[in-house]
Amino acid sequence: MLFRSAYSDDNGNTWSTSTNPTTEALFGITVNQNESYVAVGSNNTIIYSNDGIIWQSATNVSAPNTILNGVAVDSSGTFVAVGNNDKLYTS
Repeated sequence: MLFRSAYSDDNGNTWSTSTNPTTEALFGITVNQNESYVAVGSNNTIIYSNDGIIWQSATNVSAPNTILNGVAVDSSGTFVAVGNNDKLYTS
C-alpha cells in the first residue's frame, strides 16, 4: 500500500514528499507518455497529477466502498483503473 509519494529532481540523490489529497490507501500508480499520473486505491479513490508532485482528487467517481486495485495506460494514453465488484473505469 502506498500512503505517500515522493519525488526526486536530482537523479535520486535527495527525495521530497509530494502532496496527497487523500488518506485512503493507494494500491496502484501509472504515468502516460505526457507525464500525467494516476493513482488508485481504497474507497474508490482516484487521484491524478500533471507533474507527480501536486496531486488532486478525481471527481465524478461513483460506487463508494469499491477498492481499485490497479491502474494502467493504453497506447492511446487512456487510463484504465480496475477494482473489485467488476469495476472498470477509463479516463
